[in-house]
This record gives sequence, structure tokens and C-alpha cells, in this order.
Amino acid sequence: MAPWPVDTHSLPENERIAVSPALLDFGGISVNVIGDATRTLTIYNLGDSDVTVTGQDEPVGDDEVFRVTEQPVLVIPGGESRDVEVAFVPATDDEYLARLRFEPGSELVELRGSGTAPVIKTGDSDIAPTVLGCTGQGIVTVENLGSEALIADPSTSGDEFSLVGWTRDVAPGATMEVGVAFTPSWGGSRSGLLRLATNDPVRPVATVDLSGLGYEGERVSERFVYAPAAPTDVIFAVEGQLYAGDNRVEPAVEAYATHMHDAGIDLNATSVSSAGACEGPAPRYSEPGDSALRLEAILMHGFEGGGGRFDADLVGLVADVLLEAGTGGCLADFRRDDAALDVVVIAESAPSDDPLPALVGLVEGLPDGTRVRVSVLVPTSGECGAGGGAYAVLADEYDGAIGNGCTGSWEAGFTAFAALPTVTREVRYPLAESPVPSTLSVSADGSAATGWSWDEATNELVIDAETHPDVGAELSVTYVSAVSCSP
Repeated sequence: MAPWPVDTHSLPENERIAVSPALLDFGGISVNVIGDATRTLTIYNLGDSDVTVTGQDEPVGDDEVFRVTEQPVLVIPGGESRDVEVAFVPATDDEYLARLRFEPGSELVELRGSGTAPVIKTGDSDIAPTVLGCTGQGIVTVENLGSEALIADPSTSGDEFSLVGWTRDVAPGATMEVGVAFTPSWGGSRSGLLRLATNDPVRPVATVDLSGLGYEGERVSERFVYAPAAPTDVIFAVEGQLYAGDNRVEPAVEAYATHMHDAGIDLNATSVSSAGACEGPAPRYSEPGDSALRLEAILMHGFEGGGGRFDADLVGLVADVLLEAGTGGCLADFRRDDAALDVVVIAESAPSDDPLPALVGLVEGLPDGTRVRVSVLVPTSGECGAGGGAYAVLADEYDGAIGNGCTGSWEAGFTAFAALPTVTREVRYPLAESPVPSTLSVSADGSAATGWSWDEATNELVIDAETHPDVGAELSVTYVSAVSCSP
């Protein structure tokens, strides 16, 4: 290639140069695949003596991508030439232009090139306010402004945010949507971060702030009493015709039912009058998980029933209940072989025979190892009744409580009847509503409790058998009620 023609008339004979070519066009260079390109230009000394050349190392324009590694001052002997290498290192998808001005002579060389690359542009997150226990969704738009395919691998930080859908590859000029799920664990404004690992050379990691508002549903408070007892079947054997309309009965029964419910006792309970095991209304017995109101209603049956053939033989009434608890009986499935038996006798009249031998015989017929406790509410002060105190021997023999049937209130006695022997076992308390798990809080006598968990399948609070609060401690449970998440 011949030297580039220049006007040499205005230069001294010894300072004539020419630079060729006048344009270095690098074309399109892929930033990720190729990275850079190098071209060569030549400086010619047209004179006979040495010439000092400057300007070759100072591109003007997009100088950050056109790089010349030559010395700032070059001395070229007369009649000789010097090659200069120019590197083009594009940073992103763009058109680039710069110029080199060589002195003496103000020779100009234009540098031109284009970079090709993916270019990511992200939108803001858009997540609707979400109630605790539900999951809201939003999207973040990702646009490729470049001329090569964009690869974007998303991830989220913060346990409350997760990904629900995206397309990894985005064509030039196309847009994708990254789905973001928001599951608040607490109320109020929540924040997280969406990270996009990309092949955009300028933004290899793009981030988008995530924000969502969590708000609470109904807050629920419940209380229980930690009094772990073995599974127990309870029989109230009541002398009939004596207590209908007695204003002492209902408060006492309510106290008993409330305690049993709050303690979460695995309980079957029936209450029968001396008319017989099958004389009461249905349902004849309560089952585990029943409400305190249902238990209270069933316990009232015996007190509202009439008298009959077991008026003077309440031990015989208990035997009749156990008989009817068998297959085909009116109390079928009431009695469980692996459950303790707790009997409460309510009487004013004397039994026709010594009740102890009859009860001993009845207990001997139970499965080996069955724990039996018998409590009684009978006249103990001689102010009422006609000898019902003879039943007190049963409580003495079988570790029960004795209440005085002559007092103006029976609540203390019934509370003692409800105090079943404690055992070391896991205790489960059914919750009234389904909670948002993260909002569950449990305290024992006002202090934070440990050793508890929540069984989602049964919606029960579970107290561990080994790590547990003191027996008799009041457990307070608070939580936010989970609501339906349907639109």
C-alpha cells in the first residue's frame, strides 16, 4: 500500500510524515466470545532526517475501548516507517468512535468498531399486600437491550421471598418475567433481594430490591393447664332424682369440664343416674377432642336423670356401665382397654351392702395393670343425706378425693375430682383455629416456654415429654389465625 498522500508544502522538508490507513474499522466484536481485536497502522517519515512523532498514544473520543500501547514520543529515521498497534476492547453492546491526531502535520486516523453483547434492564418489583399465612405473587421484568442472547439465573435472599417461574434465556430485544412469591412471616413491611447472575459484561450480577407488605388476620389467645395424665375413661355414677334443679351442680360440672379440657386430657366420659346405664339421652359419652361445653352437657345427664334399681347400689351401676360398654351395648366403645378408669360416685343415701367387696371384684375383672381411682361426693358432716358417707371407703381404698355433699358449693370437690394423677408423657392440646406458624407463641406462667411444637396435620400444640413446664403451669398460646388464601 502506498503512503497516504499529504500536503507537504506547508511542512519543512525534514518534518514530512504520512499515516496509513486513514481509517481503522474493527467491525463487530463479541464482548463475551471474542473480547478484543488488534489492527496496525503505519507512520511513514517522508523526509531525509529523523522526525519526532507524537499523538499516537492519545485516542480522542471513546478512548476507554481503543488502546495504543506505543510510547508517547517516537523518533523515526528519515525514509523509514513505524508500525503502531491499536487494540479495540469493547465493554458492552455499542458503537464506538475515536481519532488519533499525529504531529507534526496533524495527520488524522479514525478508529471505528462496534461491540455486541447482551444488555440487561430490570424493572421494579410489584407485589401486592399479603395476609399472614398466605402467599402473594409479583413479577420483575427483565429486558435484553443488547444484540446477543441474555442469560439470567435468578435467586432470592430472605426466607419470605421465593421464585415461582422464569425463562433463563432472553433473546435480543425480548422481555421475560421473573415470578416472585411473597409469604410474610410477620406483619409490616418486609424486604428482600432478587439477584440475577447474567452474561451481561457490564452487570454480571444485577439486583432488584424486593418489598412486600404483610398484614395480620385475627389474633387468637388460648389457655391450657399442663397436667399430663394417662388416657382415662371417667364414669359419674349419680344417685338419681336428688339433684335436678340443684344450683350447686352446674358450676361444679363446669369447673370439672373446663379443667379437663384445658389440661388436654385424653378423655372418654359418661354420666349416668341410678336408673341404669342406658337411661340417659344421646350422646351418651364424650370423646377426646370434644369441647368443654359438650363435656359439660354430657356430665349433666346423670344429675338430671331419675332414680331406679341402682339407687342403693352405685357400684352395681358402674358395673352396668362397663357391661353396656361392650359390643352392641348402649355405651359401645366407651371403655378402652389401655385407658385408666376413674369413677366418681355422687350419693346421699346409704348403699344396701358394703360397696367395697363389690368394687374389688369389679376391678379384678379389668385388664391387668389398669389404674383405677374412685372419688366420692357424699355427706361427710352429717348435715344432709342418710348414710351416703359409706361410699367414702371406696375413695380411701382407691386413692380418690372425697367431697362434702352438704356444702353450699361443690366446685372445690369437683376440681379435686378433675386432678387426675400426672404421668410423664407427650401432651397434645387441639387449637381452636389454624394458626400462621410463624406467629405461634407459648408461655408457661408468664415465661417463654420451651419443649413445644405444632403438629400441622392435627392442628395440635405438642408438649414434649422430657422438656416440659412444671405440672399445673398455665400455658398461654397466642397466634394469628390463618385465613383462606383463595381470591
